Amino acid sequence: GQSQGAEADTTALDTFVREHLSAVLMKMTPRDNLLADAARNWCLADERYDSVLVYSLGGDAINFAAPLKRRRYAALWFDPRTGKTTAAAAPVSVDKGAAIRKPSRGAPAAGLK
Repeated sequence: GQSQGAEADTTALDTFVREHLSAVLMKMTPRDNLLADAARNWCLADERYDSVLVYSLGGDAINFAAPLKRRRYAALWFDPRTGKTTAAAAPVSVDKGAAIRKPSRGAPAAGLK
């Protein structure tokens, strides 16, 4: 394989990617127009917006500047410092101007499906 002679990376991020994004990550591209405050937030999504990955460096919420294609998504919060994931209590709606409240300031990433 390509990793011959290299140690496996076992960071929390790699585990999250392997468990939740491995089937779609290579199909995702940057979607900079979706989020407010592009200097502190970024977004990847597949072509149909069925899978969306959002990273937000600060604040209590992720604010959307544009709507997503689907009306409702199940959200999974991820804290890369601890590796902890937390499912959102209810599906989230992502319309233009929508704000998704983070479960804590320490949960900067959200996966929407």
